[in-house]
Amino acid sequence: MKPTEQSDAFEDDILISKKQIDDYRKKFGLKRILSGIHLWGIGVGTVIAGTFFGWNYGLELSGSLGFFITTLVVTAFYIVLAFIFSELAGLYPYAGGPYAYVRKGLGKLGGYLTGVLTIVEFICASAAVTISIASYVSWVYQSIPKMYVALGVYVLFLLIDIIGIKQSAIFQLIITSVAIGALVMFFVGTADAVNLSEAFKIEPFVSGAKGIVIAIPYALWFYLCFEGIALAAEETVNPKTDMRIGFGTSIITVALLNFGVLIFCLSTVDWHDLLMNDYPLSSAMHLVNPEGGKWLVIFTTLAISSLLASLHGMINGFSRQSFALSRAGYLPKIMSHIHPVTKTPYLAIVLPGAIGILLAQFGTARILVFAAGFSALLMYLLVILSYLKIKLSARRASHGWLTKVKAASLVVFAALIFSALTFISLRTPNSLQIIGVFLGGAMLYYFLIGRKYIAHDAPEEMEAQNSVIKIH
Repeated sequence: MKPTEQSDAFEDDILISKKQIDDYRKKFGLKRILSGIHLWGIGVGTVIAGTFFGWNYGLELSGSLGFFITTLVVTAFYIVLAFIFSELAGLYPYAGGPYAYVRKGLGKLGGYLTGVLTIVEFICASAAVTISIASYVSWVYQSIPKMYVALGVYVLFLLIDIIGIKQSAIFQLIITSVAIGALVMFFVGTADAVNLSEAFKIEPFVSGAKGIVIAIPYALWFYLCFEGIALAAEETVNPKTDMRIGFGTSIITVALLNFGVLIFCLSTVDWHDLLMNDYPLSSAMHLVNPEGGKWLVIFTTLAISSLLASLHGMINGFSRQSFALSRAGYLPKIMSHIHPVTKTPYLAIVLPGAIGILLAQFGTARILVFAAGFSALLMYLLVILSYLKIKLSARRASHGWLTKVKAASLVVFAALIFSALTFISLRTPNSLQIIGVFLGGAMLYYFLIGRKYIAHDAPEEMEAQNSVIKIH
């Protein structure tokens, strides 16, 4: 072949490759339209329901001071995770999020398992939030049946997520702002009753160190699904910069709100009274001011917006993770279909959403919160191990490298997570049934079907096949 013919053939190959990429993006790609402020809304909005309910169940296991210590540890844990996820999301800005990172570091099975755990976390969390929404509504408007509220709200937010990512992100910003306003209202409404000297006087520890560890899944609820920001990386205009802004501003905002609520609740009422229902903040306000009926109704109505914000963010999370696994062939291809008008993965929203609806109808908030927290903890362990693998590989492949001290710290960090998971599993075996059913079915599907249909042209898979790792 002559040089000119070789050149022409090479150019043709480039054009063919470019056409394949363009066609793939048109068929399976998501629109890049989100900025840092949108990611802040997704980050804070997705987890803010945890500030309003769910965490209170941990008090029963660890006591007031014990749970405060648990929350301190978990907050430090999430600050570290925020740095890790923001870095990985900037390097691998794909809809796969956690699955993409672990697929790169630990291979196909590890990536798939991480994706499934993320879906379990978000579906269980969304169902728990829906149950709480129904409880709040039926408490204020007692004539409305809980099951109808749960069904109606879940279906409504599935539809909102289908409409389009930009519209739903703007909606998320609005209801997140309203939820923060409700928390400000809570602080103002209980401020006169705050007595910091009383915060840890009532049964500070229930089961000592054991209680502090067992309460971890409930303290995780303060921040659960925070990694949902990373799942929006493929729809972000400038992932490297915007992901840092989104994760950084979100973790600061959420931590301040969480500790504010915890301290205000513990220093105004007997924490045993916060275990009576799924709306502890409304209970605290009622106990502080039994005559403040209208104020309480207004607060509770606004508080529902926090649960709506989280439900919306959680639906977005499990849909993007399901979409990414489907696009890569691990889950049925039908879930990777993009709506021709809204450009959203509508079947990845609807099909897992149907499971969430069933859990919301037949599950309990307490069990679902625990299941979501345990799934998240296991998923975080896999992400951290993958991050270590990627960093150590980068040390050999480029100038970016991980110091021995940092590597040792992350190894210890991973060991502590593993120890906590083992301890929780041994102490609460009956609480892990939902996770066991999900994971058992998912692994069976992978070995019988999923691994045979992996799509090597999916962006997460192409990234994993690239042996060059550059990370700083």
